[in-house]
Amino acid sequence: MKSIKILAIASVIATLGLSSLFAEENPPMNPQDKPMGMYKHHGKKMGHRGEMPMFANLNLTDAQKKSLQDLRQGAKGDRKNSMMKRHGDVMANSITANGFDKAKFIQNSTKEFNSMIVQRADHMEKVFAILTPAQKAQLAKNLQEKK
Repeated sequence: MKSIKILAIASVIATLGLSSLFAEENPPMNPQDKPMGMYKHHGKKMGHRGEMPMFANLNLTDAQKKSLQDLRQGAKGDRKNSMMKRHGDVMANSITANGFDKAKFIQNSTKEFNSMIVQRADHMEKVFAILTPAQKAQLAKNLQEKK
């Protein structure tokens, strides 16, 4: 009887010990539950609300920061909507009942890539329109130093 008690106590202790080993300290978070603060993007810290490092020391006014944030949000939505549509079109136009048309896929993918480059160039043009001449010069200097 005494050995059964010892065996039961040992099994309870072993079960508790093993369960604590495999228990997660912090349960996984949903992406929507991320705390605000410093994030990393390509190994570099980003400021509150995703401020990009290249704009960090340009002494932007609050109005400029708001304009850049609005511009980023608009571009993000445009990019997401157009990219999903274009990618689906590329695949749909390249696959037929006879098989996969590699040349057509390359041609359509090239068009999609060129369209994306035009969108990025338009976005950068709008960003530079927000900056003052001194800020543009400082940004160019910062980018040259990164090389």
